Amino acid sequence: MDTLRQNWRRFFPLRIWTVALLAMAAIVATDTLVHLRLTWSLTAQHQNLPPITDATSPSGYVAGQHNLVLPYIGMDGYHWVMQTQQMLADGTLRVRHVDYDNAPDGRDVHWSSLFRWWLAALAEIDHFYTAVPLPLAVEDVVPYANTLLIVLLLIGLTPVVARRFGGGPAALLAFGAVAIYPIYESFIEGRTDHHGLAALNGLLTLLFLLGGGAGWVKTEIASEDAALNAWLPDRAQARRWFIASGFVGGCGLWISMISEVPVLAGIGLGALLATGLLGRGATVGEAAKPDPTLWRIWGLAGAVTSLGFYFLEYFPSHMGMRLEVNHPLYALEWAGGGELLCRLSGWWSGGQLAKKASDKLVVILSTAAVAVVPVIWWLYADQYFWVFNRFLWVFHVDYIMEFVTMRTFLKSQPFWVVVIMINPVILLAVPMVVWSWRDGLARPVKALLLLGLLPGVLTFVFSAMQIRWAEINYALWLAALVGGAKAVSLGGNYFGSRQFKIITAVFLSAVLLPNPMFIISHWVRNEWVEPMSDVDRVELMSRDIAQNLRARAGPESTVVISGPTSTTWLIYWGGFQGLGTFYWENLPGLQANADIYGATTAQKAFELLQKYHAKYLVILPWVDSPSEYARLSRNLRKSDPVPDDAFAWQLQYHGVLPQWLRPVYYPLPQTSQAKNTNAAIFEFVPNQNATEALVRLAQWHQIEGNLPIAINLLNQALKREPENQPALITAAWVALASGEQAQLTTIVRRLDLLSALGDKLELDDRLHLAALFDAVNDRENFQRQISLVLRDADAKSLRRLRSESLYALLTLAAKTGQLEQRPGLWPYINTLLNPNWRIKFLLDYANMEKDAGRSRHAVALLRRALDTEPESVLTLGRLAWLLATSPDDSLRNGKEALTFARQAHEMDQGTHVNITDALACALAENGEYAQAAALEVQAIKIAEAAKAMAVADDLRTHLALFRSLLPYHEQNPPAKTSP
Repeated sequence: MDTLRQNWRRFFPLRIWTVALLAMAAIVATDTLVHLRLTWSLTAQHQNLPPITDATSPSGYVAGQHNLVLPYIGMDGYHWVMQTQQMLADGTLRVRHVDYDNAPDGRDVHWSSLFRWWLAALAEIDHFYTAVPLPLAVEDVVPYANTLLIVLLLIGLTPVVARRFGGGPAALLAFGAVAIYPIYESFIEGRTDHHGLAALNGLLTLLFLLGGGAGWVKTEIASEDAALNAWLPDRAQARRWFIASGFVGGCGLWISMISEVPVLAGIGLGALLATGLLGRGATVGEAAKPDPTLWRIWGLAGAVTSLGFYFLEYFPSHMGMRLEVNHPLYALEWAGGGELLCRLSGWWSGGQLAKKASDKLVVILSTAAVAVVPVIWWLYADQYFWVFNRFLWVFHVDYIMEFVTMRTFLKSQPFWVVVIMINPVILLAVPMVVWSWRDGLARPVKALLLLGLLPGVLTFVFSAMQIRWAEINYALWLAALVGGAKAVSLGGNYFGSRQFKIITAVFLSAVLLPNPMFIISHWVRNEWVEPMSDVDRVELMSRDIAQNLRARAGPESTVVISGPTSTTWLIYWGGFQGLGTFYWENLPGLQANADIYGATTAQKAFELLQKYHAKYLVILPWVDSPSEYARLSRNLRKSDPVPDDAFAWQLQYHGVLPQWLRPVYYPLPQTSQAKNTNAAIFEFVPNQNATEALVRLAQWHQIEGNLPIAINLLNQALKREPENQPALITAAWVALASGEQAQLTTIVRRLDLLSALGDKLELDDRLHLAALFDAVNDRENFQRQISLVLRDADAKSLRRLRSESLYALLTLAAKTGQLEQRPGLWPYINTLLNPNWRIKFLLDYANMEKDAGRSRHAVALLRRALDTEPESVLTLGRLAWLLATSPDDSLRNGKEALTFARQAHEMDQGTHVNITDALACALAENGEYAQAAALEVQAIKIAEAAKAMAVADDLRTHLALFRSLLPYHEQNPPAKTSP
């Protein structure tokens, strides 16, 4: 047994870092699974029908739509999905251009391919094991791809760190990656982007330098400090660590130049102190010495790696001058910086900067290499560095949360966010500064502290100015914590006091415990269910709008103009082309979008909408305000007043609607986010005349219930064209809703005369005319108009109808017996109707068929409704009733009726008398008369309590039959002609 235990421990050593790694994995796995349940739940919720799958589409859905909802507004994640699917569909390894943005030309893409390759690899694995189509597999893996990435990286990295730094520092790294919230936040399920990976690259860039001795190497002289002597690397070992740091740093430049450059700058400052300042006075006889040449090696390794990844990403046909991303100039700057660090550190520590003329030339060239990028930034920012463009800069600073100051961000957050966001690991700077300047510590240990300190300090200044650097800043402090822990272990008696141990325990508890405790308590408090947030509800509403608009537009390529956030949503969920998603590569599209929103005249907006082939203009008030673009189009800041003449501002807040825009009605769910708001959706109709514009706006107000406004608009339209049929039809419905019988009669007479002329009408108008004749019992005109509706009902016109109109078309066609004459009509409309309207129609149609003596068809319709919604109590009850009470012996099925009736009654909890009566009749049909009679007594009591005496009398008839041991069967209705 002892031998077995020893062998087990040899292969599976239970060390502190192993425990930390397992704890980290357990917390992440639990957190991810709970979050995934929310993601799956959100994705499954639809107000309308979900998109239809299409194996030929790059997205896996018809017209390039998508279905996945990423919580927390996963904006970047949606673009990663679309770009990865495009890469897989095209069979390429790089995506340099997308057509979905900056319509109609599209825009360049400069995101690193590494993350797309990771998503594609996971999707291929998912596709292999589940047989899910590859585009849909991308959506499957995206929610957890980032989380899995950090877990795998830490599993591979922690043993390496344990071997080099020790078990304690490795445990801090493994657990700290989760415990320090700003780091873990980038990897939470649903946060699908490259920011977390960029932060990890920054961490590793610094950590590997610390592992390389922070620029110090051991000499052949034996040290009195055995621990320090054992830990310090020799030059060959240090070279390997510095080369590894250069490699991951070069990868960091490839992933996100803007994140990695501050890391490299901070390391440069730390290097000067660690090997320059601390190297002063070092003698040949010491056991450790600074080796400034390591910085030259580091610079060359980073430069070569950066250059290699640049060619991997852009060679041979996309090697442009874009300094927002990795570029050969950064490789040149890094190589020059490494050379300068080598020479300056050597000079500061007592050597010479340049011994001969060639050395001076190297210093000059290295300085020029370091200066070249800042000089180009300064002189040619608008041309080569668009992030410095005034339009983009103001947009970033004024309207994007990532670019606000830390103070502004924290003031806007609840207290619990502040607590877990401000992790006290940044306080590590205080003891690191104190220790590095006090006597008693070996200079290599001080170098470890100083090199770990400076990158964190510099990026902290950056993150205080703009919070987008918070992730990289905390990642660097985690690396500093690992280095600091190693410094403590090398400090010997200097850190051996009991007081120091207590302070350290308190400090590490404050760093490592709050976020894990919050995660666990959050799940326990919410019973292991992540509650839906207001942001999630907004995304669901926006997805429904996008997919409803796509159903209206059909599969054709369609351009939609909207705000920066909602444009991404419309592109992703609706498969549209957009103009202004918020990415620096899309500067032309953003400026064009701002020009439309901020146009000084309607005519100018009209010309721009035509120029960009726009079909719809969508303003979602809960995410994008017209005020942003209105100000940006005039070079104004957020604090400036909104220019009142801006086109979108006039449209949204003053109701100034030009005649070439047609409002599209979309009912919002009555949630707190949508209450008392409207999704402003407009169709761009360039040839629409003034009368038609007035009528369509009146129809929109009629649907909204604003009858006085509708009447005013209709009067204006009829004054222009007294015989305009759409205006008269709408006026008739308004009169009907207002109870103006005399006015209704007058309008109907006019429409009777006009309809005989057979003028061309849009399908919705024709349908409303048919329904109007039905409402006034004009059977002849009703039949004729329904025939014309069915004649004109093609796919394009049907897509433009609202759900209510589609329901009315089916119901009226069924009422006239003409629906079955168009066998393809119902299946097509079935793809457009949401489940609620579909069930409503099927139930109504089943009632009509039953009343007409066609119970068999009624049962078939009810079965269709049950396929749509298997837990519909009403459908189950009606189907059970027909199967139990039908006068047709061949149709009755007592066993099946009892199954449906019991299911309905269990869900209904005895609330509705009809459900209880249906169960009683089903029981009687199966010979269970005693139970049937008992239930019927309950049904009678329910009816009497509701004062439904006629119903109660009918139920007593059923009860009498059951007590006589007879089932209840309906009488055969008079047969009617089959349609």
